[in-house]
Amino acid sequence: MSAGSPAREARKERGPAGIRTVRIIGAILLLLLILVLAIGVLRRFHAAPGGGQAIVKKAPPPPGNLNAPDPAVARPTAAATGSPGREAGDPQPPGAGRGAPPPPLVLDDGELRIFIDGTGPVSLPVVVRETGARLIVESASGGRPAEVLVAADRDRTAAVSVLSGAAVIAAGGRRVRVGAGTFTAVPSGSPPALPEPLPPSPDLAAPSDDAVFVYGTLPPRITFSWRARGAADGFRFVLARDPGFRNIVMDERLPGPRVTQDRLEEGTYYWRVSAVAKGVAGPPGDAARFRIARRGTPPELLVRPVTRVDGGNVCLVTGMTDPGAKVFVAGAPVPVTATGSFSCRVRLDGSAGAIVVEALDPLGNAAYHSQWEH
Repeated sequence: MSAGSPAREARKERGPAGIRTVRIIGAILLLLLILVLAIGVLRRFHAAPGGGQAIVKKAPPPPGNLNAPDPAVARPTAAATGSPGREAGDPQPPGAGRGAPPPPLVLDDGELRIFIDGTGPVSLPVVVRETGARLIVESASGGRPAEVLVAADRDRTAAVSVLSGAAVIAAGGRRVRVGAGTFTAVPSGSPPALPEPLPPSPDLAAPSDDAVFVYGTLPPRITFSWRARGAADGFRFVLARDPGFRNIVMDERLPGPRVTQDRLEEGTYYWRVSAVAKGVAGPPGDAARFRIARRGTPPELLVRPVTRVDGGNVCLVTGMTDPGAKVFVAGAPVPVTATGSFSCRVRLDGSAGAIVVEALDPLGNAAYHSQWEH
């Protein structure tokens, strides 16, 4: 055997391990290539050069039912770039791809809230199915962020409100700049109308911020009231369980500045009001918070042993309870002194039965005592 034979044998033994190493390195390089391609596709989809972004939130229509389940809030996010003034639903030109407008956003009901970040041009085509209106929401010049609300109004008209910043609304061959605190009406098949001021937000009156309602057996009766700061045809009242108004309890349009609820469960609530003029709701004012707490301690009730008077046909019932509580004996109200003592006579009808004494405090907590008489 030659002197080089041991070296060749060693290379033969290392051969399988070297092949495995090459395969592992190749697999890693392939995964890195796939990752780079995926990142490129995502960047191409979400942000064209020079384009801004718009976050779109579709809120459901007002439930109008206090016991309805909490509505879900969809939050699709769209990178919006492309040709300003392009009509929603128009076919894209040949070769459109990167930088082309997104497909139209379709609003079936409720409202569409659009947040424009102001970092570049934005063009969002919107179709309001209920009214048939087709429009485009564009970022205004100046690169300022904007908050836009699109809602279906009466008479087949879409109402586009700008709550902050500025936006350009394009429809029917016309483009209208809408500033903060104004709105434009977009009838079906027509251009947008000249902007008009949104109604100012009302001032909340009652309950006051951080108010606490304590109750016992029955939930409290709470009356909400507010004052308009301008002409208003009605109001939009929103009650929620969270400060972001995502967990909606009540969302209704009301004719007057007052509403009462007596079916709210224990917990913390937030409420706000918008004024409505010409069918369009203005921006809500500052929200207020209140809390409902349940007191589960019944009032003290001490009933002394019943004594018979008037030949045994009448029972004398006496006792003590918390001052301010009401007392009922055999279902009839009994006067209570300032110290909480009470006394009454109950006439027996000759048959055996229980004499029931009930004490009820102002919060609705009740205490009971019964004694059998025959």
